[in-house]
Amino acid sequence: MTRQTAAYRPSIQIIEILLAAQGLSLDDGQQGPTLPGFLFNMNRFFQALLSRFLRENLAGYSVLDEYRLRGMISYLPGRNPRNRQAPDPRPDYVIMRGQEVVSILDAKYRDLWENSLPREMLYQLAIYALSRGPSGESAILYPTIAPEVEEAWIEVRDPATGGGMSRVVLRRVNLYKLSDIISDGRTRQERGAYAQQLAVGGGPRFCAVGLRAGEKDIE
Repeated sequence: MTRQTAAYRPSIQIIEILLAAQGLSLDDGQQGPTLPGFLFNMNRFFQALLSRFLRENLAGYSVLDEYRLRGMISYLPGRNPRNRQAPDPRPDYVIMRGQEVVSILDAKYRDLWENSLPREMLYQLAIYALSRGPSGESAILYPTIAPEVEEAWIEVRDPATGGGMSRVVLRRVNLYKLSDIISDGRTRQERGAYAQQLAVGGGPRFCAVGLRAGEKDIE
């Protein structure tokens, strides 16, 4: 680099990272290249942020990251000719109290108040909810800065009988509130109350939506 080209150094560094298929990592012990700015996966950052907040402030609960739901999906004996291993669903967080599963959560870095819910997100969370048995529930934690946001419920129904089988909850993470709680030295009780609200609900619940073909707020 020369004096005339030194101003392009940040752009060249970013190009080199992209060419090498590299980036900044949130994993311990892995250090990415030094950049004058930031280049990393915001989905991973949001997931890691909520994981740490929940683990540090959910008193009386255990938070298991990317916990495998073993045995939920399996090949039938004698019907696996290639001897392949069945996939294990892995939600971002499983909240437990002792040996009891209290909540299954996924963090999605997408404002689901301002934007529609992608089908793949819904199907993934429906599987998690069904894993909890009849009337099971799972929740998506999503970020928003909208001042008035209502919690939405999506009911997974038996198409033959119309009865409810499980429920997917769209639960907001108020970014302003989370920032204030983390940075303003709030009391442990305040942090714990918000962590519990995110993990297991407890606020007002609205907008029950049945899962049907052609639902308008689902992509």
